[in-house]
Amino acid sequence: MSNTTETETDYTKLRQVLAETKSASLDALIPRLEEWFNAHGIDFGKTRVYVVPPDNDMRMHCTAFLSLPGDDAFDIFFGDTPDELFDQITKRCESRVAAVATGKDAAHMTVVNLPVNDLAYTNAVYIHDSHLERGSLLFPESTTHVRVNGSRIFPLIKHPLVKKGCIAMSSLQRDSFDLQLPLAQLTKVSPCDITAETKVAEYLCIEFEPVANFRVDVDTSALIDFLHLKFKGHVVYPGTKLAHNEFVKRVFKFQVISGEGRIDDSTCIQLIVNPKSKDVVTIIDDGKRSSGDDKSAALRVLLKEVEALQAQAVNVQRCVNMLRIIHGEPH
Repeated sequence: MSNTTETETDYTKLRQVLAETKSASLDALIPRLEEWFNAHGIDFGKTRVYVVPPDNDMRMHCTAFLSLPGDDAFDIFFGDTPDELFDQITKRCESRVAAVATGKDAAHMTVVNLPVNDLAYTNAVYIHDSHLERGSLLFPESTTHVRVNGSRIFPLIKHPLVKKGCIAMSSLQRDSFDLQLPLAQLTKVSPCDITAETKVAEYLCIEFEPVANFRVDVDTSALIDFLHLKFKGHVVYPGTKLAHNEFVKRVFKFQVISGEGRIDDSTCIQLIVNPKSKDVVTIIDDGKRSSGDDKSAALRVLLKEVEALQAQAVNVQRCVNMLRIIHGEPH
């Protein structure tokens, strides 16, 4: 004999009707989302979205799983109705679209090696193709440069061999940070407008050396022109390390000793040979570029560096005095 009462039977039927009604409404949710996504510049074809209807026995809420372009994981949304799901999903996406459009949405990416060694000569960092395609919510499609780890700026290029969620960098780039950026570390990567966020480098002192330990003649005038050509628009800092393999068909490494900013045609570059390579490098055009304007630019930059060091010395002395006061020592 069944213990099911008439009231329980009616309640079960009601739940079944509600579940069927919500399931029918869910059928219209996907086309609504597709229309909204496309209207807001999100490539719906590269968006993964799944909706789960309610279960008339245990679960009455609707569930949606969403993975936006450039994402590997899914976000989960719950709602009593498909309309609630739609509102939750679109609200989440609106904030994401706004963050990307203003460059405020910094991605956290895993640092990996370059997929091809020769890419090190570009001084660019590389990400998966999908992260720079139209509709990606990781970076705007127009992104040309990124700020890595909150400090260094590099050109950004997409490459199909880089895994999603990773940023590929050379060892030279990772060594350029004040603290070396190790492989497999998660680091912050954000779009950067180099015109607005950087200044043209007025003067750079760059040390160079050939990689192979056999003799080479270096026309410094030609090498300066080469650096302007290959690294125009790149942002460098003291400690920035570069390399290239096309000058006189040799591989050279470069390190910025002083000066910083965006390399431009107007940037005065002074070259010095790494002391370790002085026996294998013969300079055949030394001093040709040392015009009066170049020397003035170099002096101005060096004066700024001296002033900065003096300010640091004053701050250090203040710290020393404070420590003496704390320990009861005269200062």
